[in-house]
Amino acid sequence: EGVPRARVGATTLERGGRVRLRLDRRRNDPYACLLDGRPAVIERIHRGYDDRVYLAVTLEDDPGQSLFRESGRFLWFFPDEVEVLDT
Repeated sequence: EGVPRARVGATTLERGGRVRLRLDRRRNDPYACLLDGRPAVIERIHRGYDDRVYLAVTLEDDPGQSLFRESGRFLWFFPDEVEVLDT
């Protein structure tokens, strides 16, 4: 389940919060180009042993979002790869 929220710099990230994916082009990943700018929902927040924050998200406009959520299949990103959206 992870943690319900995490503070990263001046930003608080919360489970259920809406974000926009802002992926760095340095990833050299064609899939990242397809996801950049897409709205998503934070489903899980995990802190690693090194205190790094990992975000598990589902795409907000994906027709299979509920299936991915229920089966625990998420896309994983770091906090600097998302922009928090107003609710």
